[in-house]
Amino acid sequence: MLRVAAAQASRRTALRTAVVRSRQVRQISAGRRYALFARRRFDRLAAATTASLESAAATPALSVVQHGGAAVILYGFYETDVMLLRLWTVSGLICYSVVPNAWRGNVLLAAWGSLFVGLNAYRLVELASERVPVWLDDDEWACYEASGLNRFVAPSCFKRLAAQGQFVDEPAGRVLKEENDPCPNFLVVRSGTVLLSAHGRPLGGGVLGPGGLVGIPDLVEAKLLADSIAEDDPLRPTGSSSATRVKAQAGDKGARVLRWTAKDFRRAVDAEKDPKVQAQLIFYLNQQLLKKLHLRDHGVARKEYSNLLRAALSSGQVEAQDRAALHAFRAKNGLTEGDHADCLEALGWTTEAFAVGARLDVEGTLHPMTRGEDDWWRAVVDTADDARYGFVLDDNPKVLPDPRSPRQPDGVHERSALWRPAPDAWTDGDWQGRSIEGAVIYELHIGTFTPDGTFDAAIEKLDHLVDLGVDFVEVMPVNAFGGTHGWGYDGVLWYAVHEPYGGPDGLIRFVDACHTRGLGVLIDAVFNHLGPSGNYLPEFGPYLSTGSNPWGESINIADAAVTEVDNGATVTLNVPVTRIGASEQAISVNVSTAPVTATPGSDYDSVNSTFVIPASGADETLNVPVTIKGDNINEIDETFTVTITAVAGRGAVIGTATAPHQGTAKSVSR
Repeated sequence: MLRVAAAQASRRTALRTAVVRSRQVRQISAGRRYALFARRRFDRLAAATTASLESAAATPALSVVQHGGAAVILYGFYETDVMLLRLWTVSGLICYSVVPNAWRGNVLLAAWGSLFVGLNAYRLVELASERVPVWLDDDEWACYEASGLNRFVAPSCFKRLAAQGQFVDEPAGRVLKEENDPCPNFLVVRSGTVLLSAHGRPLGGGVLGPGGLVGIPDLVEAKLLADSIAEDDPLRPTGSSSATRVKAQAGDKGARVLRWTAKDFRRAVDAEKDPKVQAQLIFYLNQQLLKKLHLRDHGVARKEYSNLLRAALSSGQVEAQDRAALHAFRAKNGLTEGDHADCLEALGWTTEAFAVGARLDVEGTLHPMTRGEDDWWRAVVDTADDARYGFVLDDNPKVLPDPRSPRQPDGVHERSALWRPAPDAWTDGDWQGRSIEGAVIYELHIGTFTPDGTFDAAIEKLDHLVDLGVDFVEVMPVNAFGGTHGWGYDGVLWYAVHEPYGGPDGLIRFVDACHTRGLGVLIDAVFNHLGPSGNYLPEFGPYLSTGSNPWGESINIADAAVTEVDNGATVTLNVPVTRIGASEQAISVNVSTAPVTATPGSDYDSVNSTFVIPASGADETLNVPVTIKGDNINEIDETFTVTITAVAGRGAVIGTATAPHQGTAKSVSR
C-alpha cells in the first residue's frame, strides 16, 4: 500500500510538472509569435520609409513643392479674410496634392485634389468678382455717400444692392408708405425731401433729406411719439405697440428715392457671398436701429424730466432739494443742458430765470457771488488763512473744488484750502541757476523714490544723487490727482501739489534742499489733458474737447463747436486754413471731411475739394465752409473731422472754426 501510494504521488508530481512545462512552452511560443509579427511590421515600415526617401531623393523638386504646398495651406488656415483663405488653399492644394499625386500616377488622389481645387477656385472667383471696382452712376454715388454706407461696404456691394431696387421720382405729396403697411418698403432719399408722420403728427424732425432712411427702424421712433401722446388724446393709438406704423410721403418739391421691397432688400443681403460683407451690412442696419433706440430712450427720459420740472416750477420758486433732484436725474439719464433749456422753454421759463448762478462755500456757509461784465463771478468774504472753500453751481448741490486750487488737503473731490508759503520757507537766496546744456538729468518719481514716498524722504537721498554726478532732478508730475499713488499723468488740478507727497510746503522744502546742494529742479507738467478722477472742469465751462486718452480728457485747444438750428435751417461752419509765413506763390491744399459719429448728408454736407491760398507777404487765411444741417431731433453731440492734405508749397494749418450758436449743440473736431 505504501508503494502504491508512493507511485500515485509520483504520477501526480510528474503530471503537475508536465502541465507547468506545457504552459511555459505555450507562453514562449506566444512571445515568439508576437516578436516575429512586430519584426515583420517593422520591416515593412522600414521598407516603405526607405522607398519614400529614395523616391524623394529621386525627385527632390517634387518633395519641395509638396512641403511648400503644405506650408501654404497651413498659413491659409491662419488667414481671416475669406477670399485670401481660399486663395491660399487653392494654391496649397495644387502643390500639396494634385501635382505630386499626378506625378506618381495616383489618379484617384489626384482627382480628389482636383475636385477640392475646383470648388475652392469657383468660390474664389465669386468672391473676387464681388470686390472688382465698379463705377457708380450719379444717383448711386449720391445715395452711397449720403446714407453712410460708404463707411461700411465697398462700392461694388452697394452696386449690387442698388441693382435689386429702383430709383423712382415721386411727385410732391405722393404717399410712399402707408401708416398701416405691415411690410414697409425700404427707401434711401437721393434728393428732395420725405415727410414722416405717425398718428397724424410729424415724426421726429418730420423731414428727411438726402441720405435719409425710411423703413423698419422708424417704428421705434413712432413708438416714441405714441408714448408722448396724452392718454385723453383721440390720436393716441390703442392695442399693441407693434401695430405702430409710419407714414411717408414726398415733400413739397417731390423726392427721388432708391426703393426696395422688404423681400428684395433681404434677398440682396442674403445674396452676398462674402460673410464679412454680410456682417457689415447687418452692422450698418443695427447702427441705424440703435440711433432710433437711443432717440426713444432719450425722448422718454426728456418727457419724464419735463414732468418733474413742471412739478418743481409749480410754486414759481424752485427749492434747493428739487434742484438737486433735477440735477441728479439729468446726470443719470444723460440729459444735456440743451435738453434742460428746451424743457424750460416749453414750460415758459428761461435758463436765466431758472439759474441760481455761482455761490461760494466757505467752511460750509454759502455766500452769493456776483457776475461781472467780464463774465467772472466774484464774492468777497473774510476768512482764515487756511479756510476750506469751494463753489456751488446752479442746481448742482455738490461743493466743487477750485479749478485754481492751491491746495487739496482732503483729496481732489473735496473742498480746496487757502494757502500761502511761510515767510521763511525759502533759504536759497544765493541760487543763481545753472545751464542745462550738457547736464546730467535724473528723472525722479516722488512716490517710488523712497519707501515713504514723500518730498521729505527724497531730500535724505539728494546727497547720493550729487555723488552720482547728477546736475538736475526732473520731478515727474506732482500736481493733485485722484488716489494716493500713481504716475501723476492723470492730474486734475494744475496749481495744487499732491497732498500725500507733502503738499505745496513739502515741494518748497524739496526744491530748496536741491538748490542748497547745487541741483537744479525740472518739473514734468501735463497741460494737454486732465485725469478722469476729480475732473470737474466741465462744470465750469466748455474747456474740454472730444478727444481723450487713458489718462483723461483733452483740453479744448483744437476742437470747434457749432450749434445746429432747430427749425431745419443750415449753419455754415467756417474752418480757417492758414498758410504760415509769406509766399511769392499761391499754394493749394486739399480739405476733406470724414464722419466720426455724425452722418454725412443728414447732419452735414461732406467736403472733399482743393482750395488755393493766394500769394502774399504775410500769413494768409482762407475759410473753408462746411454746411451743418439743422433739425428738431434731440440728439447727443455728434462729431466729424476736417483734415488738410496734399499741401503744395509752404506749410498750412487748421485754425479754430467759427459758426453761429443757437439750438442744440453739435461739435466738429479736427
